[in-house]
Amino acid sequence: MAGVAPSPRIHLPAETVAFVEGDSVPIASELTLSAPDSNASEAAVHFAGAYQEGADMLSFSDQNGITGTWNPATGVLSLAGTASISNYELALRSVEFDNSSDDPLDGLRLLTFSITVASGQARASRNLEVFPVNDPPTVSPAETDLTHDGDSTFFAADIELADPDDITLHGATVWISEGLSAGHDLLSAEGTDNISLSLHTDGSGFVLLGEAPVSEYAEVIAGARYAGARTDGTRTISILVNDYEASSAVATVDINVGFTQPLPVDGGCTATDESPPPWTPLALLPLLWLATRRRRASTT
Repeated sequence: MAGVAPSPRIHLPAETVAFVEGDSVPIASELTLSAPDSNASEAAVHFAGAYQEGADMLSFSDQNGITGTWNPATGVLSLAGTASISNYELALRSVEFDNSSDDPLDGLRLLTFSITVASGQARASRNLEVFPVNDPPTVSPAETDLTHDGDSTFFAADIELADPDDITLHGATVWISEGLSAGHDLLSAEGTDNISLSLHTDGSGFVLLGEAPVSEYAEVIAGARYAGARTDGTRTISILVNDYEASSAVATVDINVGFTQPLPVDGGCTATDESPPPWTPLALLPLLWLATRRRRASTT
């Protein structure tokens, strides 16, 4: 009785392949093939489970008479061409996984390998796990060189905020980082129902806190103003936002202050460097409001 011919087989390690966003990874570098045939005619690798269409991809460089074709609609990498079993083994070992999204779908992918030889077809599968990496938000001021001539200046109008993999931000800090005229320079802004505003005690900056859409943070920062200068020179305003996991790079806006005339104060006097500033720091307004309420209550 004639013996039964052995079937072709694909051998893969049991370990799950780990993919960390940003770095393509070989998915079968230890794969081995066994078959009674000397040649193979085709092979394939495809996603048998979860698949992020338009982002997940398998790559292959043509080699040794074997040509690869990637179909992103079906998630199938097809290899074709008559070549030796050993060359197909090398070809399958060279296949790599990558994901082009800034926000890849995390979790497991099941990859199935197949090869066709004259004596039949072999299949084997292994898991790949995707680990996304948080991308920090970005800050792009529309203008980075402004002039201030005495009126309050919107220093971040039309600012652009973006986050590649989040739709919300959790905080921001805006401050005068260079050229501060202490006691005279003032940054102001208005919070929202989602974003709380905390002013620096000296008025030189503010902190925003609260989870809110990126566009809402952009609107708050775009509405911020610089005012109160008495001395000329350049003020550098720094802007930083945070998506809870990471902070943006610091973006800066330079304001060239040209307002050098003395400011009038009550009684017709002239403001000097020793005079109190002609504005009330916004941080004190709640205290002034409370004191006014108490005075009114005491007279009734």
